[in-house]
Amino acid sequence: MKLQKFMLLFGLSTTGAIVGKILLKFSLLTLILSIFAVTSISAQSNSFGVSGRSGTDGRDGRSGLSGKEQIIRASNQAIAYDLSGSDGDDGENALLGENASQCQQPDVRDIEFNLKGARGGDGGNGGNGGNGGNGGNATIYFDELSQLKNILLKNNGGRPSRGGIGRQGGSGCTCQQPAWKISYCTWELRSQLLKNEKQPWQAVQQKTFRCSSNHDFNREEARPKPVRSDENYRYSWNYIGIARQNRYICENGDQGQNGRNGNDGSLGAYGRVWLVQGSTIPTEKISHTEKISTLSAKPIQFVKNNWLDKNGLRQLLSQGSNVPDSYTLLDTKRQSLSVIWATEKSFTDLGDPAMKATITDSGTLDIAIPGTLESTVDNQKDTTVVKIINGIHPNRLQQFQFKGFYLFRDPTKIYLEDRGNLLNELRQVNITVSLYERNSNEIGDNLKKLTYAITPRIQPPSGVAIANNSYTLDFGEAFNPWLKPDTSLAYIISIDQITKAGATYNTGMQVKFVAGKINTNPEVERN
Repeated sequence: MKLQKFMLLFGLSTTGAIVGKILLKFSLLTLILSIFAVTSISAQSNSFGVSGRSGTDGRDGRSGLSGKEQIIRASNQAIAYDLSGSDGDDGENALLGENASQCQQPDVRDIEFNLKGARGGDGGNGGNGGNGGNGGNATIYFDELSQLKNILLKNNGGRPSRGGIGRQGGSGCTCQQPAWKISYCTWELRSQLLKNEKQPWQAVQQKTFRCSSNHDFNREEARPKPVRSDENYRYSWNYIGIARQNRYICENGDQGQNGRNGNDGSLGAYGRVWLVQGSTIPTEKISHTEKISTLSAKPIQFVKNNWLDKNGLRQLLSQGSNVPDSYTLLDTKRQSLSVIWATEKSFTDLGDPAMKATITDSGTLDIAIPGTLESTVDNQKDTTVVKIINGIHPNRLQQFQFKGFYLFRDPTKIYLEDRGNLLNELRQVNITVSLYERNSNEIGDNLKKLTYAITPRIQPPSGVAIANNSYTLDFGEAFNPWLKPDTSLAYIISIDQITKAGATYNTGMQVKFVAGKINTNPEVERN
């Protein structure tokens, strides 16, 4: 009865006593095996101390000012110009990163977690050095090249400045005790009947307590307080041993990152120098377009300014000049255009077309003469003369018409008419007739092609007959293999009229028909 009360006191029942004893024996075996085990705890570290502040970055140095631009007129008197860029300013040095503060490591005897020292502050970055200012640009006007020797010119860039010094990072907190252990002890509660002291002590339960010291174990200090006594039993705690030891560490705080040094500035660039012979830069006139009727009444002046890159400036200027060796020289090209009307035909007879002329870098004129005009071009030293000697009106070109089939039913012969009546005023006329398959209104594959080259006042080629402005083309048997009854076909006709100026003007047309069913009004489309 008293034992039952004891078990109820510690959460055991009479029916579970046997099971409890077995569990206690098993727990005791496990405890003995692990008495001397040390567990290394990998826990999240808690920091101590206050992190140092980062050092302030140095300010960038100011860049130098660029030299002013200058127009210089050379003469026979010596003159000096200083267009140099100014120097840049040095970049400012940075400040040191601060050390971590309040770095006293806490007493580890009661700490059951890892420690990490506070970090040092980063060092500041040095400021970048300022760039040197660029030299000023100069435009020099001169009459004679020798006058340039009277000019002392400096347009060099300013000197760069140095970058500021980056500073070191601060130190982190250090650990006075880098590692420690926390021990946990196991005690066993035993009981014995008071009336029978010879009865062996019986194990009741085991408990694990934190040991009183992290280092040397003191059994008396670590003994648990006794439980409340029962009138029939005496109780006693018996020390079993160290159940486990947890190991904890302290890491020093990180050193702050060192700041970088600032970049040095860049040397200022030389200014550019332009040389112009004369007192002004001529106004350009590169292109001109105008009708022949008004263009022939006056000459047209063209001006083209070429800027040429050259070397050797230091030899051209006065000794002591500080300039780039390269320079840009103005080379002006001039040309005149004159148009002479040398034909008995009037401007209206030839359509009064427009003409366009453009001056090139070399000073020659690129002239776009309409292909309907016959002309000659005479390239003289300073003048280009265009003489109009003949031509045709543009509206008379591309006037070919399809007039029909032979006897309105034979597709092996067709009639064409040139309503402009231009054959004798052209260099050549080329007529190409191609036979195509046709599916409804869609043009298919090319079946056969014939070409006729016609030259004025020369016997026409075989198959061509010309009467005034009418052309009869006889294809003979060339297309017969495909001219089967009820076959949908099409002639595609291309006519090139080549003028005496060499220009080509094309007329295209498409004639649809069905073999064996030729009508008097075939379907014709102009391309």
